[in-house]
Amino acid sequence: MPGIEEGRAKKKQLKEMRSRQKDIEDKSLIIVHTGDGKGKTTAAMGMVFRSVAHGHKVAIVQFIKNADDFKYGEQKLAKQFDNLDIFTMGAGFTWDTENKELDIKTTLQTWEKAKELVYSGEYRMVLLDEI
Repeated sequence: MPGIEEGRAKKKQLKEMRSRQKDIEDKSLIIVHTGDGKGKTTAAMGMVFRSVAHGHKVAIVQFIKNADDFKYGEQKLAKQFDNLDIFTMGAGFTWDTENKELDIKTTLQTWEKAKELVYSGEYRMVLLDEI
């Protein structure tokens, strides 16, 4: 009977599609932006805001920027979205640090926070800015 065979074929096709979707959802992806000059954070923020616009929960962990220094544009934008969390945890250090011990301590604390967010499963995307 053609109807029964068609039904079985459609059921098999649906099962295969669900299996492929699960495979896609189970895979993680790491994207690294490198290079001299500007554009790396901007490119990453583009990915963040596309993900946020699709309703995904996103976290940004900022390794160098210091929340006490001044307000950053991404912080102002994040306040407009319930599904975007920013963790500005750096000490504002540069290559010519004035307090290497503080920079190391802050970096290690920020790394622990980043790992916590990644492993929480709460976020679809976690951006490690200036890692």
